Amino acid sequence: MPVEALQLLERGPLLVLRWWQGRCRRQLLFWPDTLPRALRRELRLAVQAHSVSRRAA
Repeated sequence: MPVEALQLLERGPLLVLRWWQGRCRRQLLFWPDTLPRALRRELRLAVQAHSVSRRAA
């Protein structure tokens, strides 16, 4: 399902991924120790490019 208004926010030690899916606002929170450094970078770059990685975690 397509998403709109994808945002990645850094809130201290947390990464917050927010988006709109239809009329619902969704969000995911990541602690740095649960998301490896390489995946944090990939997530940040994907959000900037407004795309989502197709690679499995």
